[in-house]
Amino acid sequence: MAPEKRKSTRQPFSKEIDFEAMAAGMKRIKIEQHRANCLNISQGGLGVTTQFRPGEGAVLRLSIPFKKDVMLPVFAEVVWIKGEVDGFRAGMRFLA
Repeated sequence: MAPEKRKSTRQPFSKEIDFEAMAAGMKRIKIEQHRANCLNISQGGLGVTTQFRPGEGAVLRLSIPFKKDVMLPVFAEVVWIKGEVDGFRAGMRFLA
């Protein structure tokens, strides 16, 4: 079994989150809206499943549900991503 690389323990967090990814076009940068299912969360990051494949190292703007009508905007870097039968699973690190 591989040694744990995370600095803080992740807790189950089953919420749907929205995120924005930037795609370079011919003349300008386009912001694409996507959705993911959050699996777990910690002080340092989170794990998600999604239909969109962000590249490793990509910085995404996430909107995480915090309270009833409050969305918490955060930036996260994609640390790893792997293909799944029905999409992709990714681990992300929060950016300060």
